[in-house]
Amino acid sequence: MDRRMWAGLAVVVGLLLAACGSGTQGVQPASGDGVRPIDLTETASFAANDDLNLVITMKTHSGSAPVSATFIDPTGVSYSTDPIEAGRAAGQLVLGLDFESHGGLQWTPGDWTAVVYVDGKEDQTVQFNVRPPVSEPLGEG
Repeated sequence: MDRRMWAGLAVVVGLLLAACGSGTQGVQPASGDGVRPIDLTETASFAANDDLNLVITMKTHSGSAPVSATFIDPTGVSYSTDPIEAGRAAGQLVLGLDFESHGGLQWTPGDWTAVVYVDGKEDQTVQFNVRPPVSEPLGEG
């Protein structure tokens, strides 16, 4: 084989390997009570009693890989999601923390970090904010 053929073969193999790699293309924080991206609202600022979600857009991949996330509050307390398997057809996934499952306690206000893991390896990190709870005025009486 001549040098050009080897170079062409190397490019083709490189493109095939890149297409097989798992990972995320993008991660967007979103609020709402749903499991599909269409049911959620992308935001970087959550109420203290919102469900905290991440809409994860996967890169093209040929296999499957577990995807999980760890949410870290301003005091350093972390909350991890259960992993979900991103199969070959997975375009977008939703991972999140359900407010009601958290016991109805308000999320800690301030700046949060979410770390997304693909196949056990850190893939992307995003930041978002949880607003302080709105106090309700006391009634007269």
